Amino acid sequence: PAAPATTQPVAQAPAASATPKAPAAGSARRLALVIGNDSYTTVTPLQNARADARAMAAQLGKLGYAVTLRTDLTERAMKDELRQFNSRIQGGDEVLFFFAGHGVQIGGTNYLLPADIRGDSAEQVRDDALPLQKVLEMNELDRDGAQDFTRPSSEVYPQFEAAVRTRIAGWYAENASNE
Repeated sequence: PAAPATTQPVAQAPAASATPKAPAAGSARRLALVIGNDSYTTVTPLQNARADARAMAAQLGKLGYAVTLRTDLTERAMKDELRQFNSRIQGGDEVLFFFAGHGVQIGGTNYLLPADIRGDSAEQVRDDALPLQKVLEMNELDRDGAQDFTRPSSEVYPQFEAAVRTRIAGWYAENASNE
């Protein structure tokens, strides 16, 4: 069975400089939702998604983001968390979403898979998984100036891009020998 969803501290460094910085008066809040699913119950479990999510959350915390970190979320928990996170976004906020876990494309639509996905059929996945488009559309809501959260800030992007490129290169190297 999947582990229950957890809230984990992002940074517990004793130095004040390692704690998230409060935004200056009139500046945007920095919010991040980070999800890492390893403990899939009916599809192949992963080994590094939670660790990747924790590492990303720690880096975002150091950059001043108020991070919501969740792991091994079920369908309901994943959708509820996205709704709750969305309700906290205010005009002018800088928002980032990061997901580490299984994803799939069906009929041109990309889906993020919750830890309890059954994967019995494409129809079941379409019903129970989280469409990536739903996450991307969060920034289209009327936020009175909310910044587009689908792109990491200039401080985060180089680290994010390097991590993604490393993962992709590792995946290709690992799977090239299986063909």
